[in-house]
Amino acid sequence: MEKSLTKSQTKSRKDAADKKAGTDAKQDDSAVGKQMADLRETVKNDIPGMLAELYEIPQQDMKSYSPLTLAYIGDAVFELLIRSVLVQNGNTSVNKLNKAASRIECAPRQSAMIKAIRDDLTETEKKIYKRGRNAKSATKAKNATTAEYRRATGLEAVIGYLYLSGDLQRAAELVKMGIERTIG
Repeated sequence: MEKSLTKSQTKSRKDAADKKAGTDAKQDDSAVGKQMADLRETVKNDIPGMLAELYEIPQQDMKSYSPLTLAYIGDAVFELLIRSVLVQNGNTSVNKLNKAASRIECAPRQSAMIKAIRDDLTETEKKIYKRGRNAKSATKAKNATTAEYRRATGLEAVIGYLYLSGDLQRAAELVKMGIERTIG
């Protein structure tokens, strides 16, 4: 014979079912949240991978890039990192932003930065740096010595390599270290 449940027993069972459903929903939400965070992290650090997928560009072997090609893209990434930090530090006139960026983005400053962080580079980064530094460029230094210009090109090659490898985080860390050690 079936027993009828009292109102309090019915409420208790309903509360238990709701609690379990709530826990399951929270677990589902946290799993979805983690997946979204992972996706954001991937996009944040692997812009080239995202662009390759979007534009259907075949994957390139990193060794196939010349050091000057790495420096070319590294120059743009370095500039973007510096300008992003400057803009995020507060709204100011474009003229002031440009002057501040120019003081950091110049070859003598980049040369000082790579000198300050050279010991923190991985073995692979050191090899890329040397390839970039030793590359024969058709352009000449404007406001820097030839040695400063070559060291700056080496730094840009490292930044370009990291960017194309999908490690924008490491590139940003190196730039931050360089700024902290040379500017303060």
